[in-house]
Amino acid sequence: MKSVISLGFELCVCVCVCARARVFGGEGARSPGLTLCCGPGFQALVLTALLVGLGVLVGLPLGALTEMLLPLAFVATLTAFVFSLLLYLKALIAPASALAPGGNSGNPIYDFFLGRELNPRIGSFDFKYFCELRPGLIAWVLINLALLVQEAELRGSPSLAMWLVNGFQLLYVGDALWHEEAVLTTMDITHDGFGFMLAFGDLVWVPFTYSLQAQFLLYHPQPLELPMASALCLMNAVGFYIFRAANSQKNTFRKNPSDPRVADLETIPTATGRQLLVSGWWGMVRHPNYLGDLIMALAWSLPCGEWLGLVQGGAARVWHRDGLVATGYPVWVWRTGALQWRQQPGNRRWTRDVAGPTSVPASPHWPLLQLPDLSPSPDAPTSHQVYKPL
Repeated sequence: MKSVISLGFELCVCVCVCARARVFGGEGARSPGLTLCCGPGFQALVLTALLVGLGVLVGLPLGALTEMLLPLAFVATLTAFVFSLLLYLKALIAPASALAPGGNSGNPIYDFFLGRELNPRIGSFDFKYFCELRPGLIAWVLINLALLVQEAELRGSPSLAMWLVNGFQLLYVGDALWHEEAVLTTMDITHDGFGFMLAFGDLVWVPFTYSLQAQFLLYHPQPLELPMASALCLMNAVGFYIFRAANSQKNTFRKNPSDPRVADLETIPTATGRQLLVSGWWGMVRHPNYLGDLIMALAWSLPCGEWLGLVQGGAARVWHRDGLVATGYPVWVWRTGALQWRQQPGNRRWTRDVAGPTSVPASPHWPLLQLPDLSPSPDAPTSHQVYKPL
């Protein structure tokens, strides 16, 4: 079993290096001309599935993987630590232009955790881009499948709840790898360095915690009637639609703001020279992509009879991204800082009547972030006027 997992990881690398590659230009470049070259991630998922399928046909005990999750998680954590240490040592000789904005503090522990180099690479192989999705997501699907097989061996057939959890999460993973290019416009790529935080998240947190629903169902089977299953399918479909539509709109805008699909959307010009979307999906709710994420996560968790943990985790991610965006785009804070609710339709709209306090204090949900005084001027624009950079 360990050899199969190792072969799956090596297969991902081979697909990225040897497959017919596509060259992507990304916002991850802090200097013009940085490109990421890699074969399609969905291809790695399909080839890994074929490899595992062949293994099962020749007698591979896939269900035995469920008994190895704890030692595998330990090995993955150790791997992430050693990998991060090597990345930190590599960053010590990297040019200043290659360093991440937040991981170059001079504090070794802090920089090791956040990542000192923005896009560590050897040749055209980008370590952060490769690890961002492929190993963790494919391992997540593999663990889920092993749990499903183990339940079939224990009880004769997988439960309806186990089928739903596997199906919902496979759709999520397949979509992420199919649209792998879109990761180039995310803050993980454009802002965060590649250190222990991301390495642990990619290689450990994703596969071993995102599979908790399937792990729970193996040891605590839950009855699920067909009407409830149908409602969960509808909920997941709604969440997936919001998630995919919002992310596609954001990615299209970041790649080409003149694209006809997004050219008419309202934006805020910022002091950095970039534009921020404030209409379309991004005018209805502050984080529409995370809203879709939370709806899907709720559909994944309700078959287990629990949901609070996923809401807390989703809220933490929203607050983390709020802090990062506020640091780079003060005008975004000025537009949203006086509003109390985040995942609420319409909370991005600024008018004189809902301006609230005349200044925005330090963010209560991000205590380490000290925001500047953003008192609106007497001629502060309404939602129907052109926004000027601060």
